[in-house]
Parts: sequence; structure tokens; C-alpha cells
Amino acid sequence: MGQQKTVYAFAKELPDGAPVGAPFGGYKYHLADFEKVPLKHVLSIQKDPGKIPFYAGGLLLILMLWAVFFFSHQRVWALVEERAGGGCEVIFGGNTNRNKLGFEDRFKKLVASIGGESQEVKQS
Repeated sequence: MGQQKTVYAFAKELPDGAPVGAPFGGYKYHLADFEKVPLKHVLSIQKDPGKIPFYAGGLLLILMLWAVFFFSHQRVWALVEERAGGGCEVIFGGNTNRNKLGFEDRFKKLVASIGGESQEVKQS
């Protein structure tokens, strides 16, 4: 078997009298390229074509959450049934998640205006 020996390779040319980098087996080794491996790996994105849709979606999400938490949800229903005499009966209903007293006043005004009445609703 062949002889084993530690051989050093340097990127720069060393002077002839240097104690390291001596030829081995008739060859003097020269380091052509070296890339130091870091202790951590980093993923770097150079181009991000989805940046504008991402920020637009984030802004839309923030606006919708703001609307959900700061606006009142109000619903009004109307049930129309025919009477036996040829007329119609309308039954109204409504629901809200906030400001029930304010919704009640507006609901009474709505029902009065649809029924043809022009009465003022008393403030409670």
C-alpha cells in the first residue's frame, strides 16, 4: 500500500522556504476554490412577485375584521300572507346584535312608514 501523509493546500502561492506546503509525491497542491460552510443556512428570496396581492389581502382582512367588530348587524324580515277576503297581511320582524333600543326606534318608524301611518315614534 501507499504511504499516507497530511498535505496542506493553500489558496495563495507560498514562498519556497515555507515549512508547510512542501511537495508530496512529486506534486505541490494548490487550492483553486474554497467556500466556507456557515453554521446556519439562510433562505434568501431575491424576487417576490406576490408582494402586492399579499399586502392587499392583509389590508382587506384588517378592514373586514374592523367592520365585523365595530358595525352593528341588523336584519329585517317581512312575511306577506294573503287573507281570505282578498287582502294581504304583512308581519315584520327584526334582529340586531348591538344598540337594541336604537334599532327598535328605527324599526317602528319603518313599519309605520310602510303601513301608511305618519306618526312620530316616542323616544324611550
